[in-house]
Amino acid sequence: MSASAQLKIRIPLLLLAAVDLAILAMRLQPWQEISKLPGGGSVGFDPGLILLAYAGIVVWLTGPTGHRLVNAQTMVSLLGLLAGALLAARAWLAGIPSALHTTEFQGALMVAAVICWGVAGTRAAREAGAAGGSFISGIWSAMVSALVACAVVLGQFFISGPPPDTLDSYRQFQEIGLGSDATIALVHALNTTTSLLLVAPIAGATVALLFGWIASKRKA
Repeated sequence: MSASAQLKIRIPLLLLAAVDLAILAMRLQPWQEISKLPGGGSVGFDPGLILLAYAGIVVWLTGPTGHRLVNAQTMVSLLGLLAGALLAARAWLAGIPSALHTTEFQGALMVAAVICWGVAGTRAAREAGAAGGSFISGIWSAMVSALVACAVVLGQFFISGPPPDTLDSYRQFQEIGLGSDATIALVHALNTTTSLLLVAPIAGATVALLFGWIASKRKA
């Protein structure tokens, strides 16, 4: 991959990470109140630290040596963006009360996103000529997806307000003592963001490796 092609991937993803950090900073205002969040403020700091780590990984994996670890990086990145859009749509629908969508539809969006990661793994495995080549590519694709989805998870509050009341009794128990509806919505968004940033790469690597292995077996 040429240096210009690497920059075409690196710059948009770094800008996306910067947007996520900016939205996070806006949600955490007033900053002097962060320490009052659960975990002594760790709920607020964790997603920011992970996003900074994402930015560092983006720089590395689009650099002169790191990009060699991600097979078919351009295609894998595009599939990650598509999966991210699907996850963002799911997050948006989960945050608004409506009779026009169902949990089944949200589940279908999630499955479609996972399939995108699997296709990324298949494409990477074919490029590398081995199933193992899909592993890092799956992580990369899912990281791209997470950056897209997190912008919606963090920013939806500014457009549609707090999410609808939950019927989940366990979540209701967790929310006891958190304070106002705005604080509850903030903590929920922060926890969701952290979980997404951590779990997506693991899921992406697993699914991509599985699809890559299947593709290599069919080719054989």
